[in-house]
Amino acid sequence: MITSIIISIIIGSILWLDRTFLFQFLVSRPVIIGCILGFIMKDITTGLLVGASLELLWLNAPPVGAHIPQDNSFCAIVAIPVACTAAMFLPTPCAAGLALVMCIPTATLGSILDSRIRRSNERFLHSNHPDKYTEMYIGSVMRKAILRAFSYALVAIGSTTTGLCYMVYLIGDGLPDFLESALSYLPYISILIGLVGIIRSQRPLKTTAFAFCLGISVVILIRWIH
Repeated sequence: MITSIIISIIIGSILWLDRTFLFQFLVSRPVIIGCILGFIMKDITTGLLVGASLELLWLNAPPVGAHIPQDNSFCAIVAIPVACTAAMFLPTPCAAGLALVMCIPTATLGSILDSRIRRSNERFLHSNHPDKYTEMYIGSVMRKAILRAFSYALVAIGSTTTGLCYMVYLIGDGLPDFLESALSYLPYISILIGLVGIIRSQRPLKTTAFAFCLGISVVILIRWIH
């Protein structure tokens, strides 16, 4: 499992570059990440469930112009190893739900990382190097920029994934039955919210986020009462 997590972190860092820094072949979409990292973690079912949940949850908030939404790719890369680790102790839907609750805030971390890398790479553009407009210099700058982006992503994804996987390992199968049942519904709630967001394409992202939190609270409350 530890080897699979390490490989997932490395491959995930490469896939994350596809979001804005390299290739842009759409392999950074959560549903694709779910299949790839799920295969690496030897649990494609859990990986695909988490990936589909995040894909649909953010499908109504695409990057348009200068607007960059929260980083669902970073979130998926972190959430899938966490979910697969949790699946060692919990049923697949519950493991996926737990990973979603723990990892959705990392989407903000991914956006912060993206902005930081962009600002760092801008320094290359203001360089006073005498050959700054030559093809050789531009190629060198691009390689440095990509290497910097990969290094930052590797550190951020590695530390976040390791910390959350360790937390899940400590939790183990110690969740209360009502909470375990409630978490099992969360992936499907996320998918449902995403589908509703597609139908109501004018729905603000804040409203969708509020509906997600409300759905979590209602499901947990119902399971607690019963």
